[in-house]
Amino acid sequence: MADFEYQIFDGLKTALAGQASCGTVDTDTPPSLPFVAFEQLSNAVESKYLDSGKLPRYYSPHFRVTAYTADNDKVLAKDLLELADNYLLRLGFIRSFGPQRVTSTDRNIWKMISLYEDNLISRDGRVYQK
Repeated sequence: MADFEYQIFDGLKTALAGQASCGTVDTDTPPSLPFVAFEQLSNAVESKYLDSGKLPRYYSPHFRVTAYTADNDKVLAKDLLELADNYLLRLGFIRSFGPQRVTSTDRNIWKMISLYEDNLISRDGRVYQK
């Protein structure tokens, strides 16, 4: 199985450098604020993209990006998600949900998510639209 999560995460960290710390775990208590979490939710393979040896030619990953800010700073959360969005769109991903606020257990933290999917990644890491 090909895993592109950390390769894409490294690029996302670069895109957000100086703006927020980053991690790969969604949490209600980020280690610092502002914080952006990047998670791969799925790395599915569709049967129509298997080769004759039943090996995947393409993967269909789904990602979630979550922005956390202090003092309910909605504007900063949206700005962070926009930076992440610009990076992921340049790679060929499509935002399928968000940005949307989600409830955090800490009422002083503003938490927003966006979901990305509907694309294919080849074994060599190239992104293609379905």
